[in-house]
Amino acid sequence: MDENAERTRMPTRARTSTYETPECVNAYLDFHFGQSVVQACAATGRGPAIEGFARYENAPVDALAFPARCARYAAFGSSMREDGIPRDWEELAPKRRVLDVGCACGGAAFEFASLGCGEVVGFDFSKALIDAAKEIRDKGEIVARVKMEGDAEVDKTLVRPCDDAVFWRVKFHVGDACEMVRDAQTLGKFDVVLVANLLCRVPRPRRVLDGLEAVVKINGIVALVTPWSWLDEYTPDVNERLEKCGITLKEEMEKRGFERIGAPDEMPCFIREHYRKAQYIVSEATRWRKVR
Repeated sequence: MDENAERTRMPTRARTSTYETPECVNAYLDFHFGQSVVQACAATGRGPAIEGFARYENAPVDALAFPARCARYAAFGSSMREDGIPRDWEELAPKRRVLDVGCACGGAAFEFASLGCGEVVGFDFSKALIDAAKEIRDKGEIVARVKMEGDAEVDKTLVRPCDDAVFWRVKFHVGDACEMVRDAQTLGKFDVVLVANLLCRVPRPRRVLDGLEAVVKINGIVALVTPWSWLDEYTPDVNERLEKCGITLKEEMEKRGFERIGAPDEMPCFIREHYRKAQYIVSEATRWRKVR
């Protein structure tokens, strides 16, 4: 799939979306690349910390680097730490084609590349976020305006989290997650698909699931990570919401030929609003195999 070819058909929603604003792009850049730590790095002193938070003993360091952890969860499941990588991963990874739906500025996509996946496609509704993802990919770094206190902001240079040997494996495309069925022929088929903190932020979540059915190979893996925060801002039609959340999700996925792998997991998430304020979210994480 050539990202320089004609762009996947543009989303039908207004281009004046919140996700197109500089404030949103800067916040996502800080979220994806400002937390360039693995679990417990800040606590042990082996890596950089989140200013104002992770230097404290009880800081939620388990919630840092959310995009990278989601990618590892999609690839490995619960055994997502380094010592749990499957023995055959190095042999299989170069053959893996991966899709990150709702990739924002690409933190998880770059992690997939670092894990050795042969081709990674980041797919997002926001052109502004995709443009930022391409910039950090191509230049190796990007400057984000990070909020401190009140109206005060500082420039923060953020570095691409994968090295020169693998970044070229990542391509980015603008498109609507609710229209993946329409775009399936352009996107192609994938071995692994990640949908992180997106399902409850779209107007028609079942159409996202329809898209997964269309783009996932038989025996392919889907990782769904969501906090189940149904809001009128994103899913105004209450009939479109998965009423019983995880229970309804299982029913909907099984209708589309997927079976769940193991029990649901939890994926904590740390989103900094400014130097002294942050959100702590615990999303539900599930993995699914396409069996038919």
